[in-house]
Amino acid sequence: ASELKEKIAVVTGGTRGIGFSIAAALLDEGAKVFICGRDAANLKTAVANFTQKSKDRVDGLAADVRHYDDCRKVIRGAVERFGGLDIVVQNAGIYPWSLIENTEPEEWDVVMAVNLKGTYLIARAALPHMRSKRYGRMIFTSSITGPRVTSPGHGHYSASKAGINGFIKAAALEFSSY
Repeated sequence: ASELKEKIAVVTGGTRGIGFSIAAALLDEGAKVFICGRDAANLKTAVANFTQKSKDRVDGLAADVRHYDDCRKVIRGAVERFGGLDIVVQNAGIYPWSLIENTEPEEWDVVMAVNLKGTYLIARAALPHMRSKRYGRMIFTSSITGPRVTSPGHGHYSASKAGINGFIKAAALEFSSY
């Protein structure tokens, strides 16, 4: 039997790409999965694709991880729909291409808000549920871009991913006692 059977997971950015594959793998292992993505149409399609084989073990909510209220709604949605929370996979992220000299401050802010602030907000929203039962797993999608390598056009992306790696270390130290 899988260790993930009946575990309840939230996957942000779970409507396509890496997040969709993560959600699929969790479902294959028997977990109940609550996905979110910014686009309601993509969310509806993703949930419909999953429900063909996973029936009542998948649900979701259109949400934007840049906003704390949305992050709390996602966590609350999973708890209300499935009865708890065991795993959070923070996968939502954007990857625009823009040379630093052409990156407007507003674009920089959006990349930081989705990639880095979204990481913090979903962790903060999930922590009380995990702390109260003294169990939980948080998985953060980062990249070698930033902490190890980069390329022209990814100054904001690289900075956000390096920031996520710093956040991961701090969260591991702070949350491990729970």
